[in-house]
Amino acid sequence: MKPIDDWRQAGRLWSLRICAAAAALFTALAVFTEQLHQLWQQLPPAVQAMIPGHDKIALALFVAVAIARLVQQRSPKA
Repeated sequence: MKPIDDWRQAGRLWSLRICAAAAALFTALAVFTEQLHQLWQQLPPAVQAMIPGHDKIALALFVAVAIARLVQQRSPKA
């Protein structure tokens, strides 16, 4: 297995940024389950209805990663 060119600059790739944000989101959901559940219960029903389910959020993140990999990005600057 060979790393991509400029792998040291990989933190500037949008696909990796989106993956990192998704990992942070789902880690927060796992670690702060009780607190987030209490926060959710305090939200008005109209606001709760505007927030998509976890399956749709996960799908959107995966689609965003795929799109980010297909879009040409500026070359990382040293």
